[in-house]
Amino acid sequence: MDGVKPAHLPLPASTRRANLLLRGTGLRDSRGRILYIGQCRVRIFGEAKPCYQMDEALPGLKDLMWEGWAGGAFGEVVEEGCIAIGDPAQWTD
Repeated sequence: MDGVKPAHLPLPASTRRANLLLRGTGLRDSRGRILYIGQCRVRIFGEAKPCYQMDEALPGLKDLMWEGWAGGAFGEVVEEGCIAIGDPAQWTD
């Protein structure tokens, strides 16, 4: 699996088991930053490391997702609102 990007793996996005999936928004080193998604604001607390369940879905996926925040991030909603497919996601200062 060396050199294979997660976006090119033959798995549905639901395999990730995330509450929210983003495309095109880098999460690396975003701890403490606030992300606007649709009408919501989310404060990022840290990196979500992938677990053994990724390897159950596809052997080697856990290691592939281990570096560079590829497993995602976790945080708290600081401003509630609606999010729709296609809503922009952007960082705020």
